Parts: sequence; structure tokens; C-alpha cells
Amino acid sequence: MKWLVVSPENQGEETKSIVKVLEENEVDFFVLKMNDASEKLDLDSNEMGKFTHCVFGCNPVVSNGFSMLLLGYFAGKKAPVYMTKCDAAIFNGADSSVKVLESVEEISSYLRENFNFISNDFDKAETFRELFDMGIPFAADSYEYCIQKEKFDICEKLLKAGLDVNSFTSDGVPLLCVASRNDCKDQMKKLISLGADINIISRDRGYTPVMDCVWRKNYEMTKVLIDNKADLHVMSLDGQSILVLAVGNGDKKIVDLLVSSGADPDVKDSMGMSARGYAKLFKKEDLVEIMARVPEKTE
Repeated sequence: MKWLVVSPENQGEETKSIVKVLEENEVDFFVLKMNDASEKLDLDSNEMGKFTHCVFGCNPVVSNGFSMLLLGYFAGKKAPVYMTKCDAAIFNGADSSVKVLESVEEISSYLRENFNFISNDFDKAETFRELFDMGIPFAADSYEYCIQKEKFDICEKLLKAGLDVNSFTSDGVPLLCVASRNDCKDQMKKLISLGADINIISRDRGYTPVMDCVWRKNYEMTKVLIDNKADLHVMSLDGQSILVLAVGNGDKKIVDLLVSSGADPDVKDSMGMSARGYAKLFKKEDLVEIMARVPEKTE
């Protein structure tokens, strides 16, 4: 970020308070005094193009022609502008990128309280533009492709640019299931930290992320999801419970984890069979022994 601070000829306390906020946040900025503005800044120069934000540290300033020119320039590039209500009335304040507050003092307070949000919003927009320049569609399908190709840096950019962590691919797979199906624990943790729905259900199999991890025989990722309160009682589209999946895979360690975490060994699938029943049918004595810790339900 680089900020342009428009100041009166003699910087007052109001302008100084804005400068202090920028200094506290270690932001690159330039103070433009209106008495010699036309001499110091050329709107066609490369230097002018580097400014990403503009704040008017005086009240009012837009009554002169050069200020109006500045406002038009920043409005044209959709760059955030912070100004007073008095200034906005003169400017007609029609642009959504203009933030209007009552006074310069309120501008200063707003910047201090919201600077992290402003910075994050800028980073998001810059990353979106970077993806656009790279020709990468801003979509869940791009995230899935990059996961499969192990282009995790692009995955991070998609998330940083604001890709919805609960979005679905064109095949109906949510991002958390994409990570689960590709054994990407770090991406899974990242999505969870960003607020992904831990129990989101895919539209293709009707699996939750934890069901996908069990299907993949990935104990570590299964445990991470259970530790984050994954629901172990969801039935898949074809009527299978998570323990039926685990018994089918024959993974003793995962079966033990699921039983210890409260998965029901006696819930029946669409065929009328339970996980306990399958373990007995196929003589998987080690799995039968694990499920024996849970008293068998009788009808």
C-alpha cells in the first residue's frame, strides 16, 4: 500500500493525527500540501500510479480544482478515498470507493480502529488481480486442480483473494472434501481456520469431510476432523454410516478411533446391515473386538 495524504498548507493537528496512524502501521505514505500540489505531483507520472489510497486531512479541501482532479483520478481507479461529509457534499459522493465521515478527527479514529481490515481488504484485491493476470479462474474448480497438481501456493492465493471456503466444485465437491480426498492435511487445517463448515456434505457421494478421510484411510486427518467436532452420525447418499466405511476398509486404527469417539456400530445401512454386522459376517475378529466395547443394541 501507498497512501496519499492531502494536507492544507500548514499541517494542523488533524492531519498530523492521520499521519500518526499511518506511521504506527508502518505504511508508505506521502503528504501533499495543497499550496504547492500542482508542482509536486503530476497525475500522469509513474509516482502517482503507485498510490493505492487517498485521505483528505483537512476540511474542506475539494473546493479547489486540483482537489477535484485528485478525487476524479482516485474514483476512476476505484481506489479507496477517505473524506469528510462537507467535502463529499461538494463532490456529490457518488462513488462506492469513497468513505465519508463527519470530520477529519473521525477519519483518523476510523483508520486507527479499522486499519487491519483495510490492509486485509487491499491484500485480497491485489491477490485477486494477480490471479486474473495469471489467467487462473476464481473458482472452486481451480482450487481442486491446484490441490491435485500440488500447486499449494496458488491454493493459498485463491483463499487469500476471498474464495468462499464453503464453495463447491462443478462436480459438487466442497473445498474441505477436496482437501480430504487428496490427503492435504495442511490445506484442510487452513480451511478449518478460515471457518469452513466441518460437516459440509458433498453432492456427489453425500460424504462429509471426515467420511472422505475414513474412505482414504487417513488416520491423522480423520483425527483432526474429530477433534474439531465432526459429526459421526451422517449417512452417505447410498445409505452407509462412517463405521460401515471403516469396516469395509478394514483399518483397525480408524475403527478404534471412531468407536472411541462415539460412532454407533449398530446403526443400519440401506441393506439393513450394521458395521458390527459386517465385521461379524466377514470374520474381522479384531474389529468385532473393538466394537464389543459398545453394548450391542437389541431390537
